[in-house]
Amino acid sequence: MHPLQMRFARAVSSALVILGLTAAISLPVAWADSITWAHDVDKSLDGAKQSQKYVLADVYTDWCHWCKKLDQDTFSDSNMINYLNSKFVCIKVNAEDHGEGSKLARKYRVNGFPCALVFDQTGKFIGKVSGYYPPSDYQKAVTSLIESPPADPYQ
Repeated sequence: MHPLQMRFARAVSSALVILGLTAAISLPVAWADSITWAHDVDKSLDGAKQSQKYVLADVYTDWCHWCKKLDQDTFSDSNMINYLNSKFVCIKVNAEDHGEGSKLARKYRVNGFPCALVFDQTGKFIGKVSGYYPPSDYQKAVTSLIESPPADPYQ
């Protein structure tokens, strides 16, 4: 290979490496490989107000088969990950932790699992999505809830 060609090849190679590193560092949330779950309810509600995002609190129990299936199927789906990370501050709480999760479940009358509590950008509770849904149906249920909240969000 001619020395000029070798220098050009090295320059192109270096540029591609730098471009790849830059892209990896500045990946948008939409490229995340998992949902960003918070565990502090009050801080998350405050953070959502500042970022103008909805809040989705996944209330689960350790013994709940459908909670595990929701994690496995729905919350690991790339479209669902992108949807939730882009529009929501997501919180995951155990309804039987004798702490913040138990308090949240009592306050919002969670009586079955899994249950997602949804809050608007101001922190107002707007409703629940109860039970297991496959990814596309879960997204439809959440979208429907935020677009048309029920008159009684505790239903």
